[in-house]
Amino acid sequence: MLEFIAVEKSYRNHKVLNKVDFKIPKGEITVLIGPSGCGKTTCLKLMNRLIKLSSGKILLNGEDITKIDPIQLRRKMGYVIQQTGLFPHMTVQENIEIIPTIMKMDTVKIVKRTLELMETVRLDAETYLYRYPPQLSGGQLQRIGVARALALDPDVILMDEPFSALDPITRSQLQDELVHLQEHVKKTIVFVTHDMDEAIKIADNICIMNEGNILQFDTPENIMKHPSNNFVKEFVGAKRIWSQPEMIKVQDIMIHNPVTVGSKMTLVRAIEMMVIKKVGSLIVVDSDNKVEGVLSSSQFRAKTAPKTIVGELMKTEIPKVSPEENIVDLLKIVTDSALSSIPVVSENNILLGLITRSDLVLTLSKQFIEEDETI
Repeated sequence: MLEFIAVEKSYRNHKVLNKVDFKIPKGEITVLIGPSGCGKTTCLKLMNRLIKLSSGKILLNGEDITKIDPIQLRRKMGYVIQQTGLFPHMTVQENIEIIPTIMKMDTVKIVKRTLELMETVRLDAETYLYRYPPQLSGGQLQRIGVARALALDPDVILMDEPFSALDPITRSQLQDELVHLQEHVKKTIVFVTHDMDEAIKIADNICIMNEGNILQFDTPENIMKHPSNNFVKEFVGAKRIWSQPEMIKVQDIMIHNPVTVGSKMTLVRAIEMMVIKKVGSLIVVDSDNKVEGVLSSSQFRAKTAPKTIVGELMKTEIPKVSPEENIVDLLKIVTDSALSSIPVVSENNILLGLITRSDLVLTLSKQFIEEDETI
């Protein structure tokens, strides 16, 4: 884990970082993002001591990095930059193996590791190992840059806008590749970008910076739903969440205290409750608040016998949803169902809330309406 404690960085009279505090979780992708000059690349360079702290501490797995030999520190951190930094006069194989060779590691192990890395970044070793960087495309160069960064199996990988110079299609492909790669290697990756779409796509955590300050460090979902201030709201964009609608969960739009009745209640009393509460349906629950069925107004228009009870008319074969389901899945369930209301339940069928068609329509309409608030 990397931790910044009251970190400051100044150049003469210009302060780049203002007592920055944050923790980068181990084994996750953390994206640093913000406008130009906000301090994100400075943070990256401080991590591997390419530049010196003005004050404060940076800890790597609890150890002050200033107490670690800088060469040893950098061997624990792979570094991938926009220009890849590959040596044009060396083959792909020589570029990947340069540091292990300098460290005089076993030759057989070096070659084995190189072949493993080529497979990891999805490039055919036989085809590419003996080519030179000028013979490769931008996407291939970045894959080789990642392979070289992984050569010593570092704890941390630092990536400074590695995909920003690529065309949109290649960039999107490499973003997918990075997420796929992380599923297998589980490294602590710190990724600098200026592109919010990229951050949302790849990040486990996003750190939004401005003028040397941390404005919000949170998950992509929480940042889009609950921006910490107006700057974050404007930087993210009010409608940004619609690029990732699966982040909008049932629990975000459900009614938390739906009107419920017991199955033994008379139909007359149920009708009175619907009128008083101004609802078109009732959720039927038992004494443990477990869902037994749904009673809607359309079910009893022809049956008004005073002694009829709710249990005789309620629908028991009904769809139910989890609070963690997203609105993409919810939309299909609502479309396939004839019900106007769908219970939200826990794993053991306890009622947690209610989703109505009108709530879903209102939520979906927000992507087309100009408004100041995010979802």
